[in-house]
Amino acid sequence: MKLFRALNDVSLQLAVQANVQEAQLQEAFETPAWQRRMGVVLLALATLAIALVPDMAFAQQPWETAAEKTYDLIMSIARYVAVIGVVACGLAAIFGKLSWEWAGKIIIGLVLIFGGTYLVDYFADSI
Repeated sequence: MKLFRALNDVSLQLAVQANVQEAQLQEAFETPAWQRRMGVVLLALATLAIALVPDMAFAQQPWETAAEKTYDLIMSIARYVAVIGVVACGLAAIFGKLSWEWAGKIIIGLVLIFGGTYLVDYFADSI
């Protein structure tokens, strides 16, 4: 009987300690109202600062420069591949091994590769 009372007392003490610790944790993580308002005010000021400073608001120049350099690199490689393709078509035509189907595929491919940006710009402007 004494053993059960001792265990009961120990379990009650542990429960009380757990409740106290839980209450302390809740107090530690609760944000007072003035801090929440201050956070909203700081967020509004940061948004206003970014909107008023055009260099920060439109700081896409480095990405645009990288994209342009990547585009130029890809197009220069594609240009060399296209030249090789046209030379191969010419050689195949000379030896009578070029079918009109392959010639059409190559021409359409070249038009799509090098005219892709113009096609996209055309359709984007029409919308």
